[in-house]
Amino acid sequence: IMALSGAMLSSCTKNYYDCDQNAQQIKLSSEVTLSGTPRAQELIRAGQSLSLFVTPAGTPAELLYSNVMLNADGSGGFTYSQNMFYPIDGRNVDFFAVHPYQAGALLGSTLDFSVSPNQAAETNYLNSDLLHAFRTDVARTSQAVSLTFSHKLSKIDFIIRTADGIELNNLNSVEILNVLPSTTISPSTGVI
Repeated sequence: IMALSGAMLSSCTKNYYDCDQNAQQIKLSSEVTLSGTPRAQELIRAGQSLSLFVTPAGTPAELLYSNVMLNADGSGGFTYSQNMFYPIDGRNVDFFAVHPYQAGALLGSTLDFSVSPNQAAETNYLNSDLLHAFRTDVARTSQAVSLTFSHKLSKIDFIIRTADGIELNNLNSVEILNVLPSTTISPSTGVI
């Protein structure tokens, strides 16, 4: 019993904001803005992961949670790689999120991002959809806080037909020339 209580106490002191009996767990949900045109995802699909950062409101240098992996459930909700709690001192918080998840991502640095050259596999297609969301000055709540994600890149759809309606049996790829396949994004601002 002593060893168990010692382990519980040491994990409690690691994160001062989740040690209180009245600690409020952070819950999040999502939606994706469409800007009038179809995109890769109108809702973050089940199994897709993203990077989340939580800071005290207006204090991005003081991270409460850094690069927590959120996994989308396909209906606007998430499962979390770790439980997160609002600060017990009552401070409001800021949320910053980037899809897809990148191991080693830091809030104060830009992240490298590349579109997959092979869009045939759904995973590559979905991971090529660069999304960003932020929500600032959020008060402690028991309700899920909605993060509104915006698409940071354009989606290009092709419909290829022959003039005489003959099947294109030998067409197996389409290449887009003179576009940049990679960029960087700031998790705190969403600027690419």
